[in-house]
Amino acid sequence: AAVLAGVSMLFANPLVAQLADTPARDQTAATRGDAISGPTLLEVESALASIEADSGIEDSAKELLRTKYAQAIESLKEAASNAAKAARYRESMTQAPDTAAELRARVEELPSVENAGDVTAPGNPNDLQRELAAQQATLAALNEQLSSVTADSSLAEQRPAEISMRIPEAERELADARGQLASPDLAKDITSPSRVADRFLLRARELKLANELEMLEQEQLSQSVRRNLQQAHRRLLTRQVENASATVAAYETLMNKSVTSVAQDIGARAEKLGLEVPKEDEEAVALASEVQDLATKLESVLQERQRISAAKANVSAKLQRLTQRYDSIKRQLESVSYTHL
Repeated sequence: AAVLAGVSMLFANPLVAQLADTPARDQTAATRGDAISGPTLLEVESALASIEADSGIEDSAKELLRTKYAQAIESLKEAASNAAKAARYRESMTQAPDTAAELRARVEELPSVENAGDVTAPGNPNDLQRELAAQQATLAALNEQLSSVTADSSLAEQRPAEISMRIPEAERELADARGQLASPDLAKDITSPSRVADRFLLRARELKLANELEMLEQEQLSQSVRRNLQQAHRRLLTRQVENASATVAAYETLMNKSVTSVAQDIGARAEKLGLEVPKEDEEAVALASEVQDLATKLESVLQERQRISAAKANVSAKLQRLTQRYDSIKRQLESVSYTHL
């Protein structure tokens, strides 16, 4: 459980860290250019509060200034988020290989599907029903996790191309922001509220872009180890789903046998009573016949459920083989592509 929790933390999108009242340059070190000395959230909020309290500024001008400060605050939040993501990617390069090895070891420790399906029925039918319900809940949870990891893997496959496109765009945007900051038109002038707001906005944008570039670089560097971790995680969950499915199927078989036995017993007793009750007691004869008929229908329903379960298992097995075949072909195509590069 601890290993899976660690995996979830590695794949989870990092939460936007609360901006502390420390210089923003301490949040991350930009890999392109000098370290960025961006504004802090406290500085921006204090400046905005001063604007709000200044009766000498017209309401229309304040509205424009509010928009600029709101954009600056949003950029600072994105900068903190990018810094947090970069840190997670950086950590994954040292943590993911060990976690992946632990997951692969757990796969080897799992019982075979045959052993997972070797279950013993509890003596109490109610206990059997509860155990079946618990195993079905476990299977549902595992299937949900597997679907999530599979979806994450599909999204991750698109990221290399997205990163390659985004990096030059972000570099151009960063150069543009720095160019505007270096412009004489934006020289420090505390007497101009608009100029102060513009500088806050550009400095916040500069920090956001520098942190984004750092995040993208760390994401690129960690792609291989994170992909290996995802594959190990998916393999473990796939095996766990296989075992849980076998366990559920075994308990369902036991439950069906138990219910079938009860239905057969009820049918036999109803048939016996139908023979014993006086023929002139039409109501009793009809009731016995109805009970016998219901017992027969119950047996038929159970048999139909077993056929449906078998068909479902057959489809699942074929889907798994198809997925494995697809992955194999994809790896072969990727190998050929890399060979020609």
